[in-house]
Order: sequence, then structure tokens, then C-alpha cells
Amino acid sequence: MSHNGQNSTTFKEKAKLPLLGLQLPFVITYNVLNSPWSKRNKKKPLNRVMFDSALRFISSNTTIKQMQALGDSTHMSYRKWCKSANMSPVVDELGDGARLLWIGPRRMDRVVLYCHGGGFVGALGDFQATFWKRVQDELAHKQDRQKIGVAVLEYSLSPATFPTQLNQLILAMRHILSKGVLPSNIYLAGDSAGANIIYQLIGHTLHPVSGVSASPLSKEESKSLAGLIMISPWTSLAGIRHSDVADGHLDIMTAKTLGYWGRSYLSNVPKSQHVYVQPSLSTTSWLSGVDKLFERIFITAGSSEAMRDDIVAFNETFERVHPDVEFLVQQDGIHNEPMFEHGVKLKKLSHVTEAMIDWLAEGDGTTDSKRETYSQPGL
Repeated sequence: MSHNGQNSTTFKEKAKLPLLGLQLPFVITYNVLNSPWSKRNKKKPLNRVMFDSALRFISSNTTIKQMQALGDSTHMSYRKWCKSANMSPVVDELGDGARLLWIGPRRMDRVVLYCHGGGFVGALGDFQATFWKRVQDELAHKQDRQKIGVAVLEYSLSPATFPTQLNQLILAMRHILSKGVLPSNIYLAGDSAGANIIYQLIGHTLHPVSGVSASPLSKEESKSLAGLIMISPWTSLAGIRHSDVADGHLDIMTAKTLGYWGRSYLSNVPKSQHVYVQPSLSTTSWLSGVDKLFERIFITAGSSEAMRDDIVAFNETFERVHPDVEFLVQQDGIHNEPMFEHGVKLKKLSHVTEAMIDWLAEGDGTTDSKRETYSQPGL
């Protein structure tokens, strides 16, 4: 097992990987040729069809150990990305297998602490780092030339489970606060499983978990964080509850894959603690007090992702306990769409990504009107 908790692959599992490598070009070619007639791919540029097809095939046809064997650790992925972006790595060691990996210079005046997605299986992807670099650049180009630091939490992957990642996020928060950063200048952000880790911290803050270090978040409204960003939060690890989503088959992450990864994570979590890792189980009473933790909240989903209905239901619970929640459903978007968009060379930002950047730029959350939510019938 590596320092970040990854599984050791057996000889039999390793032996099957070359076959997947041989199949992959044919899968990509088929999807490219079929894209004009495919509901899943016909609206996408070819480079995006190739990216999505590869990720869907690999995630759907590998075990967790095989998936991890095919990729780098988060630390290695980050260093490779820095080299490709001609940037110097900036790393803060936190202990207990956790690190902060900075996108660009270490800035402690205004900070986004980001937990990457990957189903607790996959490490940070270069497209996720690229996404946050793009956010930084767009903010810097605005009229008031806003600059913001982005720190990526490197946390332990499978087979590590709850409360390992929660403890590592607590270490990261304490580290940033110890540098004198005001809570009102800190944003917590996460996509998919990363958003789930932040949800764990919320639950622990409101209902402390025995044996876990005290939460660094304060239930005093005067000490609330600037904001919370959840991109396609992974809400139901036990399996997608609303499996009848009309376009769920269009998603890059299938219900079968998400269920496999989720059940693996839950396998060593006592049922009494499932509410800490399954946002779908949350209620208004469980989340009561979250309005004291964050000034504003921003949540996204894709209209074509399998978890869409679960995320909609989760957002509705949040809206009942917090007065400032902005929720956007991206038209034709799949799971984690804002991130996966950056798996290819993207020129024009999507409406949802632009809205998130504007939301960050606003800072105090005062707007003249709510943005239009891109939605599908029934939302």
C-alpha cells in the first residue's frame, strides 16, 4: 500500500491490463465514428468524445486496484501537471499522508481549499488542476484583478475510508487557519467524492464524531467561511436512488461504477455513521446550523448525469437550512461536467463555470438577481 492508501495490485489483475490497453483504441474509434448518431456524443467535439469514451471504458471495466495501477498518485500527477504548465510545485506537508498542493504561488490572503473527486479511488487528474488554474486566470483578468490561492488536498485513497479523509481535511483547514487566513477569506470546494469529504466535515462540525479531532469550523456566524462550492456532489454511495433519470445512460460515470466504488467505501463504515458519508440521508434537522458555517453555497449538477435527481433532492434540503444557496443544472452536462470539460483544450467556458467564477468574484454574495438555472422538465 502506498503512502496515500492505494491498493496493491495482484499479479492476475496486472495481467489483465494489457488487454484493456488493446481494446481501448477500438472503443474510442467506434465512439468517434458513431458520434453523429449517438445521443451521448453527438453534441461534443471529437476530442471530447475521445476523452469521455476512454474514461467511461476504463472506469467501467476495471477493478479499484486496476484503476489505481493505471494512474499516478495525486502527488505525482500534480508534479507532472506543474511541469506541463511550466510551473514550480509548491507543497505543504501536513502529516498523516496528507499534503496541500498549490496551483501556482502559495497565497494566504484569499484561499480556495479544494478536495478533488475520483470516487475515493482515483487521484487528482490534470484536468482538475487545469480547471482551477483557469478559474484563477479568469479572476485575475477581471476589472479589479482579483487573485486567489488554490490549495489541493492530497488525501488517502481506497482502501482508506471514513474518517481518514475527514481527519486529513481537518489538518488542511487547521494549517491554513494557522497562517492567519481569516475564515471569511476561505472557500471550501469539492467535486464528486471531494464534495462528499466536505459534507463529512459539515456533519462532524454539527454532530461531532467520537475519536475525531475537533472541527476547525466555527458555529459562530461571525466566524463563518466565505463559501462552499460543491460540483456534482456524490450524494448516495450505496447506489443511485433515482435510477429512472431519463438520460442517466449518457453519463461518463455509470450507476454500476458509482455503486461499486461507493459500496467499497461504505464496507468498513458502521451503519450508525453512514449519515456522515451519505448526503442523501441528510435531513433539515441534521443540517440545521449549516447557515452559521458558510456565508454562501454554490452547487452544480448536470442534466444528463445519473445522480441528477439525488443532487436535486440534496440541494432542496440545503435550501431549507441556508438562505443563500445558488444551484445550477448544466444543460446536457454529465457528472462533474465543469471538470471534465477541461480534459480537452477548452476555449469557451460553460455557463456554469462562468457563473461559478462570477460567484467567487462577487465575494459578499450581493447580486441584483439570481441567474437562470439551466434545467430539464421535472427539475
